[in-house]
Amino acid sequence: MIVLQEVVKVYANGTRALDGISLEIPERDFVFLVGPSGAGKTTLIRMLNRDESPTSGAVFVQNVDVTRLKPSELPSLRRRVGMIYQDYKLLPTLSVWENVAFVLKATGEFRPEARDRIASVLKLVGLGERHGHYPRQLSGGEQQRAAIARALVRDCPILIADEPTGNLDQETGWETIQLLVKINALGTTVLMATHNRELVDTMRRRVIAIDRGRVVRDEIEGSYVG
Repeated sequence: MIVLQEVVKVYANGTRALDGISLEIPERDFVFLVGPSGAGKTTLIRMLNRDESPTSGAVFVQNVDVTRLKPSELPSLRRRVGMIYQDYKLLPTLSVWENVAFVLKATGEFRPEARDRIASVLKLVGLGERHGHYPRQLSGGEQQRAAIARALVRDCPILIADEPTGNLDQETGWETIQLLVKINALGTTVLMATHNRELVDTMRRRVIAIDRGRVVRDEIEGSYVG
């Protein structure tokens, strides 16, 4: 599903964010990406939907080398890779339903059957009765669920979450993780960057640890610290 081959990223200021990273994430895997701030986690994540390009090396998503895609081909890639962020990125003037529908309308994918798809994903994330509410009327956890629904509505086979529990309290964070586990069980590959030590240690899923731009540990049932 995801393959990185000797990926190096050096920024214009000389910072070496990634230093020869190679890894494979198979279909339906659930992976925690851990490491200190500045280790390279966000840079790696941004490679997967071509928000960043490597200085050298190859990045494959579903057998496509994304480093070789033309700008006109990027929308097709980004339809396959759903992104969830710490700060939700919901549009405050749109309702939950409208926020989820917005990504389909913005990419020309809104069809009559999309209404059923939107209703389905909102029910999946537990917001079926809150579809008419605006972000300011939602709790932090509900806003994150709306952001997850927005990522899922395009039926992406890959879901990438960058610190999705960072702004949530412990209980709400766990609810968000359980939702991601449920989504993974339905067949979606999940890659989650996190600093939440307790969460990683309790879940015992695959853990890839990065430090100074290198993979320093890759464990099938790993902990936050090896």
